[in-house]
Amino acid sequence: MKKSFFIILLCCLCTLGFAQTNDITVYTENGETFILYVNGAKQNDVPAANVKAKNISGHSYQLRLAFANKSIPELTGRVYREEKNLEITMVAKQNNKGKWNLALRGESPRVMEAQPETDRRHGSHHNRNQQQNNNPATTDGTISMNINDGTENVNINMNISESSMGIQAGAGQESINLNMNVSAGGITTTTTMTTTTTTTTTTTGSTVNTAPAPAPAPAPAPAAPANRCFQPMSTVDFVEAKSSIQSKSFEKDKVTLAKQVIKNSCMTSDQISDLLRMFSFDKDRVDLAKFAYEFVYDQNKYYKVNDAFQYSSSINELNNFINSR
Repeated sequence: MKKSFFIILLCCLCTLGFAQTNDITVYTENGETFILYVNGAKQNDVPAANVKAKNISGHSYQLRLAFANKSIPELTGRVYREEKNLEITMVAKQNNKGKWNLALRGESPRVMEAQPETDRRHGSHHNRNQQQNNNPATTDGTISMNINDGTENVNINMNISESSMGIQAGAGQESINLNMNVSAGGITTTTTMTTTTTTTTTTTGSTVNTAPAPAPAPAPAPAAPANRCFQPMSTVDFVEAKSSIQSKSFEKDKVTLAKQVIKNSCMTSDQISDLLRMFSFDKDRVDLAKFAYEFVYDQNKYYKVNDAFQYSSSINELNNFINSR
């Protein structure tokens, strides 16, 4: 019986991640329709110009757009976020040279919805996480299960809504109650386990010790995305890198070494802004800022780099470069 309850408790703990997700909306600037894939999972059956993928788990999201117009090549991109409960918006558009790019348009804290989304057969084009992404369902409802392993019955009742979940599980004289409330600020969980046992035992000169159930194995860490990393450059490494760059006599050599450091490290927007101030001319600063955009740890905070420029024209040049990506 203890083994059964350990399995139930582990399942309950696994469901704690059901709200730890992000929503991703992708749209085309000129209304071109497409099918969206997130981490290989198809999100809409009918091509649309605006598709929202809901409750996407993990930190790294690989996006792929297959356009209804076959003359437009498939478009891919990657989004990486440590934060959860975000509304992330991406836009697919052509740059001045006619090349298609997928760019970040914005992000904001996700607002929990009181009612479940309309079924896609009635016009919506939301993702099918429960079937294809293996994310827990967040549609309001009740799930009841009865498990019988030949020796005991385990009854499980789950009440799930967009912002809360309650689980009741019982087997014989043992029971588990778990309640969880979810908000944009985090998760509040209350778990209660009660046991009522009546045992009559006759023993002679023997002692029985029951070993506790083993702890669940930790979940594997997510794989690092192609152009991001999980740990930004340390302060010590950053100071050493600045010292090496400063030791160069010529500005050209400094730029070359700085690009090597940026490419092989994981610098934050603040660190890049500090690095740019080592150079005398805005031309070199803009060149490095454009190069570093693909490798920065917190790309959503890249606006901080603007403080390193002397002229507003340099800020405009960097902004136009980012918008053309």
